[in-house]
Amino acid sequence: MLVLKRKIGERVMLGRDGEAAVEVVGVADDSVRLGFEVPKDWRIHREEVYSAILANTKITDFSFTVPPKFACQHGFTDVTVTLDDGARWRATCCSYAALASQVEKQNHDARDNLCGRFFCLPAGILLVDDAAEASLEETIQYLLVEDSRQFQALFQRVAQT
Repeated sequence: MLVLKRKIGERVMLGRDGEAAVEVVGVADDSVRLGFEVPKDWRIHREEVYSAILANTKITDFSFTVPPKFACQHGFTDVTVTLDDGARWRATCCSYAALASQVEKQNHDARDNLCGRFFCLPAGILLVDDAAEASLEETIQYLLVEDSRQFQALFQRVAQT
């Protein structure tokens, strides 16, 4: 852990290019008031709030239309995620390697896509480096906690039956 001394009004810059800053705004008794200037896509939470978010966004179940190992080699799979609140969400996943294979297969047919000059990928596809179940779970958990807008853009809520 890096420990720094700062006076009121002094800042600490964060990020590779200093795109974020933390400023000491005030000090009273045993508490410090901090001000944060960060990009809009960054999330800032007090530790207890972050712990509550994690506790309320646990994945309780996965199911696949195609087993992940097969999807890694042969293409796309739909993944259904069930959260601990019972909500079910579905998305289509594909590994980079499987996508490259699909593009190469399509490019062999000279009549399609201007002889392979483009490849149409449906919207809402989650491209992953590794489509193994553990890797997908880690990726989806990250999206749930750190980037819920991206999660909701990629995943469609499944209607309760």
